[in-house]
Amino acid sequence: MARNLFLFFSFSLSLLLPSLLLVLFHSFFLSLTMLGVRGCSLLGRRWVSGGRALVFDKFGPPMSVLRLEDHAAPALQKGEVKIKMIAAPISLFDADHIKGSLPSSSTGVGGVDGVGIVEQVGEGVEGLKVGDSVIPNSPAFGGTWRTHATVSASHVVPVPSSLPPPYAATLGVSLSTAHLLLTEFEDLKEGDVVVQNGGSGLVSQLVVQLAAKKGIKTITLVRERHDYADTVERIKAYGGY
Repeated sequence: MARNLFLFFSFSLSLLLPSLLLVLFHSFFLSLTMLGVRGCSLLGRRWVSGGRALVFDKFGPPMSVLRLEDHAAPALQKGEVKIKMIAAPISLFDADHIKGSLPSSSTGVGGVDGVGIVEQVGEGVEGLKVGDSVIPNSPAFGGTWRTHATVSASHVVPVPSSLPPPYAATLGVSLSTAHLLLTEFEDLKEGDVVVQNGGSGLVSQLVVQLAAKKGIKTITLVRERHDYADTVERIKAYGGY
């Protein structure tokens, strides 16, 4: 018999980044573009980067604690890869992380999600080659708001190079969360029904798409805002209700 699973998403408007922060990042991204890079990222051997990075050594409002730093490129060690970051989003999760509001918060480089291109491959690395598109798969990767990162090859996972960078850059946390919501709480089967709110959010829309692939129905609640009609049509196109 089909069962129902209810997923609830809660976001606080107080976590929204101030508009001034967006100006800061626009300026930072512009400088990256001049260097031939379209995004940013750091942590790894913890503060191992090379290039430029937005870092913070204490928690607080992003505009107060973030600073732009230059880092010398470290020597590539066995089992490591050098990544050129090409895209990294700014999210509410990032703001909460920088404020120190999350149990897993740690100082370092800002940014949780992102996508980069492998520029160099160290000795002993298998499954990755120069030119591969990769995203972080571990908190040990460090932040993504940097131009380059030198990290363990085990801290990244390849993604199809055909996937546009703005899409690939948002897959890490959101896609993992959506997958876990559908697999870790109930053994959902084809014909089961998932009811969720937060329909305009990325996680909710990924839940719809992943569920549809498994024949699981989703009923998504959406607030009536300026983009209500577009959001509803998008959810339906993904296979939801």
